[in-house]
Amino acid sequence: GESSEGLAVTELIVDAPQGSNFAGIGRFYGHVLGAPATSVTDTFCTIAVGTRQTLTFRESPDGADVRHEDLVEDEENGTMMNYGAHVSIYVRNLKEAYRRAEGLGVTYVNTRFKRRAWNLDEAVEDCMFRILDIVDPA
Repeated sequence: GESSEGLAVTELIVDAPQGSNFAGIGRFYGHVLGAPATSVTDTFCTIAVGTRQTLTFRESPDGADVRHEDLVEDEENGTMMNYGAHVSIYVRNLKEAYRRAEGLGVTYVNTRFKRRAWNLDEAVEDCMFRILDIVDPA
């Protein structure tokens, strides 16, 4: 067939609760994942997660609570399983990103998946790890 133009998601907007610490979100992404904040205000934060891709956290426009009803407790081991959407971000230094996330206590294992990074070696072996919570590293 004929050549086609490639498509990409250039921006993802995530609603956050009113009064969120958007500067802290920016610091988290920069510190842990090496993804710098390009714009931060009291109501939003935009993160550069790729050459032409951004991830923006903004106050929920209608003021509604932001809930995580897609989190379910795994009764077998007492961990939380996430059945909701997720965002995958490439990082330049996986080991350093994992160490920084682990240092903040935010590494997360979703037991509904077979690929589980319980430690740095497993994160490197699977070329991935998960984070559920964002905390201000300041």
